[in-house]
Amino acid sequence: MTDKTIKNQTSSADLPSLQEANAALRTYNERYRAILQSAMDGFCLTDNAGRLRAVNTTYCRMSGYSEQELLAMSISDLESAETAAETAAHILKITQQGEDRFESRHRRKDGTFFDVEISVQYQPSDGGHLVCFLRDITEQKRIATASRESTDKFLRLADTVPGHVAYVDATTLHYQYVNAAFEKSFGIPQNEIIGRHITQLIGEANYQHALPYIKQVRAGQAVSYENTFQLVTGTRWIRVNYNPVFDEQGKVVSIAVLSYDITESRQAEELLRQANREFEAFARTVSHDLRTPLTSMIGYAELLSETCRTRCSLEGRSHLAEIIAAGEKMQRLTADILALASVGQMSELAQSLDTGDIARKVVADLARQLSRAGVSVSIGTLPMLTAPRTLLTQLFDNLIVNALHYGTKAGDVIEVGGERLGERVRLYVRDHGPGIPAAECEHIFDVFFRGAGSAEQQGTGVGLATVQKIAGMLNGRAWVEVTPGGGSTFWLDLADVQLNNPT
Repeated sequence: MTDKTIKNQTSSADLPSLQEANAALRTYNERYRAILQSAMDGFCLTDNAGRLRAVNTTYCRMSGYSEQELLAMSISDLESAETAAETAAHILKITQQGEDRFESRHRRKDGTFFDVEISVQYQPSDGGHLVCFLRDITEQKRIATASRESTDKFLRLADTVPGHVAYVDATTLHYQYVNAAFEKSFGIPQNEIIGRHITQLIGEANYQHALPYIKQVRAGQAVSYENTFQLVTGTRWIRVNYNPVFDEQGKVVSIAVLSYDITESRQAEELLRQANREFEAFARTVSHDLRTPLTSMIGYAELLSETCRTRCSLEGRSHLAEIIAAGEKMQRLTADILALASVGQMSELAQSLDTGDIARKVVADLARQLSRAGVSVSIGTLPMLTAPRTLLTQLFDNLIVNALHYGTKAGDVIEVGGERLGERVRLYVRDHGPGIPAAECEHIFDVFFRGAGSAEQQGTGVGLATVQKIAGMLNGRAWVEVTPGGGSTFWLDLADVQLNNPT
């Protein structure tokens, strides 16, 4: 057998293997093309000049062009962030470094634009070509822009706040953000404060004072406290509020700080306390100085009335009765003034109280007066309240006695009720009497004010002023409204928030 015959036989034997290899290659190419066509990211293949040689369905959908239209175009026809010259230079750079990843903006067929993140690899085979994967990041960019604009608005707004606004890393306690007020108060530029530990700004003593509250806010609780701080303007009282900032897993990652200067408020409170102390001292002096002569005056008038009963005329006995009544009224007035001045001076601590029990105890103590007047008291459901027992008792006593004297007649019912509104409690005492003229409502809580219809009653005009003072001490207020159908409803809105007691 000749060499030529052997060679022909070998070629014939290799022919099936070559056909199988070609078939396998076609199958691989079809699978590869199917994968590219179904990919969620866009795909295109370009030559070294940027002419498109292949695209997938996703990029056709992203750009709005058909496959045939795109294969007649080049990258520079789609690119809007670069000029044609810049695109050519970019392609050259990619061929030299082998790959690149960057963001750009492409132009759709309808003239609109979309943002893309492009990953490119250069393949030098077959004359060289670029394999590009493109991801539409238009929505991602929109969200990022909106978030940035929102953040900018917040920062601009925070800089207008007169108080101190900051974000502190909950773990390291380094400032992440501070507003302009920090720079003004501490004399350090904002950008130099960011990154510092809070001790470097507020000092070691204030840091030690704040640690129990920091422990609470790290545990997820909002807390606040007051302390003095050394600022550029001197020593100032500052109220500090800490609020936890959580991540998606519920972990406290930052502490939002809002603090503001309360020095003037503290000074005003001290002036008020001083005025109250002076008023109390004055009231005690007046009460003491008047009590003795009043007692003597009333005593002698009563003695004269008794010993001269048969010798005095009817008119004389009437004058003596008026002297006694006036003296007793003055005694009640001095006692009420002393009680008003003494409100809040006791050292009794606040405690959780059943306001219904307090109201029922007051009604029991007033049972004889109520019975004589033929008036009853209906007590509805009342909430718990944290307050000093004496103050709450005095509130109910003054309001029920006021309703008894000015808003009822025999057979009437005084209503007492209330409800909880979040961290506040609202109480009322309601009568169905003649009511209060509209012109008198704004003065009804003034000291010594007595309405036109109260001339025949024994009141001093101090009881409701005491109610308003106690309400203010309990971080609340008192007011009066017309009862539907006639009468007056006195309302109390009081805070029911426990003071922070960090451990």
